[in-house]
Amino acid sequence: MSKNKGHENIIPLTERSPEEAKAIRRKGAKASAKVRRQKSDFKKAAEAILLLEMPKSDMRDFLESYNLPATMEYALLFSSIYEGIKRGDTNALMKLREIVQQDKATEDKQEQRARIERIKAETEKIKEETARKSGAKGAEVAEKQAQAIADMINSPEAERALEDYLGADE
Repeated sequence: MSKNKGHENIIPLTERSPEEAKAIRRKGAKASAKVRRQKSDFKKAAEAILLLEMPKSDMRDFLESYNLPATMEYALLFSSIYEGIKRGDTNALMKLREIVQQDKATEDKQEQRARIERIKAETEKIKEETARKSGAKGAEVAEKQAQAIADMINSPEAERALEDYLGADE
């Protein structure tokens, strides 16, 4: 028996007339757009629900006692952790850990991008200043500055400034 039972009478788009193929593609694009809108609406609704405040309950009192926002999001997070611990469900706890690490990784990447942009801006400023200088002194300064930038790139820290590497005499 064939795996493609019922597919033998499907005609590929390449074998259809251009008008027919265009009409089929248009229907597919409309259906795809409709599904994308539905997913987007669902996501917006879920985000709105998670931001709602909890009604008066033991859970709300608990969250407030720890100075946490009394929102559905925090209640869901806490109850998921609690149920995972109660059942001994390591998968639930691993998923939570993954979410927390994912947020940390995103923050780290954003911080790194900001640091790189700052270093690029400082490098451009140094290039402009060096271009205005002339002679051997200018070449010596440019070499020191290039070395300082290389040192910064090789050992980045969050709040490092180029001046830390160049010294006070520059």
